[in-house]
Amino acid sequence: MSQGRYPLLFTPIRLGRLALQNRVVMSPMGTFGLCSPDGFSTEQHRVHYEARARAGVGLIKTEGIVVHPAGKSFAPALMLDHDRYVPGLAALVRAVKRHGAAIIAQLHHGGRAATSALIGRPPMAPSAVAGPRHPEVPRPMSLAEIEEIVEAFGRAAQRAREAGFDGVELQMGASYLLLGFLSPVQNRRQDEYGGDLSGRLRLPLRIVDRIRELVGPDYPIGARIPTVEYEDGGIDLAQGLLVARRLERAGLAYLDAYVGFGHRQAADSTILMGSGEAGLAGRFLSLGTAEAALAAGKADLVAFARALLADPDLVPKSLRGAEARVVPCIACEACRTAVEGVRCVLEAETDELGRAPRRADRSRRVLVQGAGLPGLTVARIARRRGHAVTVATGGLPFGGLLALRARVPGAAELAKAVEYYRDLLTDLGVDVVSTVALEGFDVVVDAGPGAPLLPFVPGLDTDGAVTAEDVLAGRVAAERLGRTVG
Repeated sequence: MSQGRYPLLFTPIRLGRLALQNRVVMSPMGTFGLCSPDGFSTEQHRVHYEARARAGVGLIKTEGIVVHPAGKSFAPALMLDHDRYVPGLAALVRAVKRHGAAIIAQLHHGGRAATSALIGRPPMAPSAVAGPRHPEVPRPMSLAEIEEIVEAFGRAAQRAREAGFDGVELQMGASYLLLGFLSPVQNRRQDEYGGDLSGRLRLPLRIVDRIRELVGPDYPIGARIPTVEYEDGGIDLAQGLLVARRLERAGLAYLDAYVGFGHRQAADSTILMGSGEAGLAGRFLSLGTAEAALAAGKADLVAFARALLADPDLVPKSLRGAEARVVPCIACEACRTAVEGVRCVLEAETDELGRAPRRADRSRRVLVQGAGLPGLTVARIARRRGHAVTVATGGLPFGGLLALRARVPGAAELAKAVEYYRDLLTDLGVDVVSTVALEGFDVVVDAGPGAPLLPFVPGLDTDGAVTAEDVLAGRVAAERLGRTVG
């Protein structure tokens, strides 16, 4: 594999005192049950991260690791509130570093995003202000509890260093505890931890100081901060820049500054480093666009998130010129709703231990009726198991509903999945036809479209109501549609 196709991406760089082998960063993302129910790193958890390190990522930032029992905002959650978690995390660090990648632990406390169902008590926050996505009203923290949290972050950083992590990152965004203190709309305290920006920054800066006391002045500390909160009365761009400057003056190795949270989060964010360098983190989907950002002077580091969940081998495939074989991220969010583990809807059958589908004992002739995503998935798995596979589209578009949705304005990205499957099945030798007789097949799989589930709305059972599927498929004459607005 040649790195010459992307020379800027594979130029080493220093993040403060931390040397990186290249500019490719894996952003923090939840692993959705790969750790154990009680918060330990497991074999599956380590394999998940090692796969990305083996593939050539320069820097991996972990999912949020909870520093205090009252900080759980998701379950199961990776924990670092006790020494017993260090050996498992040390094994994770070794798995990543053996491939030359660096790894940073993101330290997390959910604040008002925690729930009493998870932590067994009311969530705590700077003030009793519920969030738009977190309706449970939190309990205002006492001064003693603030001291407890300062120590919890400090001890967690100390354990992270003991485990071998190359640095720690403070999660100061996404509606979690530290953003709660930074935010003028969430923090309504009248003591030294509220009021003006200096008061609202007091807790994060005290945490930085305590970490340095415990791990030394040279251990890299970074922070993920919001530049715009997108909550009425919250942090705006001007305040976000002030926060960044204050944290930079505090000597942090880098600031990963992003916009919004959750469904309001913007696509890109900037990584600012105390050395004056700047990097762009966000929804990069290919090494080509990342290299272009570096060439244009817009970035010094580029971060990939769900693109590395969709295809851990994004980097090596691209380096050998096989970009068309990279599993595309189509932003469907299915990976966020996986029952267990990290699953991409386009490549869901390979588990987190890297086992591909087992070869069948005997090859059979398989007919898949239907070319929607379920049918294409069956065809792909059956062919990889050694069967001779034919897909019959039945006269419907290749890609089924996915192809139809790609026709919606603003949803053209979904077409990448359709083209990916078209190329993949061609490579695998799967025959795709419109119709075919059933005779001669050992197995027939009915993966044809079902009937849409319609809500009970008066008038839907009349001739005047049509489904979006019928409109997108061209089965509805233009004169039957209503007046175009907008």
